[in-house]
Amino acid sequence: MGHSRYKTVAWHLATGAFVGDSGTGTMTIDGPGSTLTTSDTTTMGNNSGSNGTLTVQNGGIVTSGTTTVGANSGSNGTINIGAPASQLAVSPGTIARNILFGAGTGILNFNHTDNNYTFSNVVSGPGAVNILNGTTIFTNNNPYSGQTSIQGGTLTAAASSSIAASAGIQLTAGTFFQLVTKQSKTSVALVALLTLTPLRSQREQVIPQLMLVRL
Repeated sequence: MGHSRYKTVAWHLATGAFVGDSGTGTMTIDGPGSTLTTSDTTTMGNNSGSNGTLTVQNGGIVTSGTTTVGANSGSNGTINIGAPASQLAVSPGTIARNILFGAGTGILNFNHTDNNYTFSNVVSGPGAVNILNGTTIFTNNNPYSGQTSIQGGTLTAAASSSIAASAGIQLTAGTFFQLVTKQSKTSVALVALLTLTPLRSQREQVIPQLMLVRL
């Protein structure tokens, strides 16, 4: 699959879908009424050497049994909620089911303009999550083990253990990480303001300009 962009189109597949099976493929689900629905797995980057990118924006919706990113060793997969990392943020779309990072290189980018984007999916596996713009709220347990990089906007962890303890959290200048529940053994490297709101007192905040690094 090469580059495909769908606006106000409903795709219903009785099987799964591959974006970048053995080569390079991109798919953009763009706009209200634009949907991709599969009864099986939707995979971005399948075989070694493949590159697959799925972008969901402006109200587009993708519904799969599971959405797999970088399925096999040597593959590369990316999901963009909003715009790709190299572009200006736009309104987000929705991935309606869970996301699994495979044995390849997987990336999940949030680059959107929403100030209250709730992300209730479960994200698991060794991939990386990048917060590039907008406010994204995680409300579920996400046991992914890769790096969480907050490069723009805000990430709020609004549910117990919503970010796995093994995932480091890297913030850059002008960004925020807000923790609504207690997280144990989370590595946090800060180069800007950090706001933490423990469950025991939602008014309690950690002193800003704090740097914590777990080696």
